[in-house]
Amino acid sequence: MADNTTLNSGAGGDVVATEDIASVKYQKVKLVDGTDDSTSVIKATSNALWTSEQTVPPGGDSTNDVQKVEQRVVYLNRTTSGTVKATPGLLGGFFVNATSSGVIKIRDGGSAGTVVIGGASGVTVAVGSFNFGGNMVTFATDIYFDLVSGTADITLFYR
Repeated sequence: MADNTTLNSGAGGDVVATEDIASVKYQKVKLVDGTDDSTSVIKATSNALWTSEQTVPPGGDSTNDVQKVEQRVVYLNRTTSGTVKATPGLLGGFFVNATSSGVIKIRDGGSAGTVVIGGASGVTVAVGSFNFGGNMVTFATDIYFDLVSGTADITLFYR
């Protein structure tokens, strides 16, 4: 079959660009600038369109020209008090693998730092996953895990 399609062919309508592939027509379109009253075409060499020739942002896949959406985090398993991350960071949540009356605090600023999670006496944890509603909690100095009492095997997810 031929490329291009005439709209309302009986009345001599407009012709739209199409390509015939295995008897199926696919419409061709041009990307244009979205500014009001503008028809400026976006070319593959401009920064407005991401191509494999441009710098690929973190998480990008230059082979397939796609942007991967992912939350990059690191994890660390703790069974005793100690530093999780020695610099400012974000805590995405934690998973309690095992516990026997484990009471924890998570602090910003080392073992004597501000308690961000757990309050004044700490929080008793149960086996399972804990996150912060899809948000990450900011730690300005560091992330410090404090096992106040009992035992706990916890995996923390941070960056």
